[in-house]
Amino acid sequence: MREIFQIADASGTLAKTLEEVTSRGWKNKSWVTRAGRKRIGELFCRSSLSALLRNVLYKGLVSHKGTLYPGEQSPIVEPALWERVNAQLALRSASQRGTLHGKQQRLFDGLVRCGECGAAMARSHTKRHGRRHDYYVCRTGKARGCSQRSVCCADLEQSIAEQLAATLGTAPSAMRMQQAVERIGWTASKREVLIELRDGTRLNYFLPTPNRPGVRRNETAAEGRIPRVSRLLALAIKLEQMVREGVASSYANLAAAGQVSGARMSQIVALTNLAPAIQEQLLFLPHTISGVDRIVEKDLRAIAGVVDWQQQITLFRNLAEPGSRSQ
Repeated sequence: MREIFQIADASGTLAKTLEEVTSRGWKNKSWVTRAGRKRIGELFCRSSLSALLRNVLYKGLVSHKGTLYPGEQSPIVEPALWERVNAQLALRSASQRGTLHGKQQRLFDGLVRCGECGAAMARSHTKRHGRRHDYYVCRTGKARGCSQRSVCCADLEQSIAEQLAATLGTAPSAMRMQQAVERIGWTASKREVLIELRDGTRLNYFLPTPNRPGVRRNETAAEGRIPRVSRLLALAIKLEQMVREGVASSYANLAAAGQVSGARMSQIVALTNLAPAIQEQLLFLPHTISGVDRIVEKDLRAIAGVVDWQQQITLFRNLAEPGSRSQ
């Protein structure tokens, strides 16, 4: 069994693995039915070899209704080798992708503490668009006035693993992690992580804000943020250039590629109808330090529909004056 997995790991494809296993004359095991009939093992075929390599029993687990549980049997194949082969050959089906049963000890169980109040942080989750998102949340929370914000489990755990790789290796066991780490502190306001090891070593670093949809990036008061209308105008200019130069055949195709409606694409592109003087001011608006932007795209729709640029400038000047903003 171990040799078959090693062959699969080295070959890289199921077809080459099957060819090598067949050349060695290896067969499925012989077995006896409950009725006492003997079944002789046959040469592997593609489906039987695939089923063998997908079987989680060989890495010491059992599967029940899509959930994986620690088995009583010892693993025949190293879990890392099993995972590598299944990922490489793309064999894993939905039933083999089940998450480990919650009672199995996780790598950082009981180690993550709130940097604000010192309480333990527990794993929680939400579901959006059919996908599960796991977070660490302070157990005291609002009940005791703790202002600590949650943190994505994957972001925090990956960063911790990277920091400890030199000490514990790239794939430490949960037991090894518990033996080496005293506590892990998380302070959301500064995105600061403090790892305290049992030997007295302390590791301190700041967790970068992930750059992905749905994550709010908190700019400092000194820097502020670029107004959304400035970014929309820059996008509109870029889209117009793509259509003009033939990079894209039409705005409809760009809307489909960007997964936005045709109506929304028209609203964005209409910003290019503004007078050049207005466009220049919009592109270089001062950063918004806090609160909402003073000028938003919706405020400019009526102005962009005016043909006379001088009239546009007058309307925009009235809009840009302090205290004047459409409701």
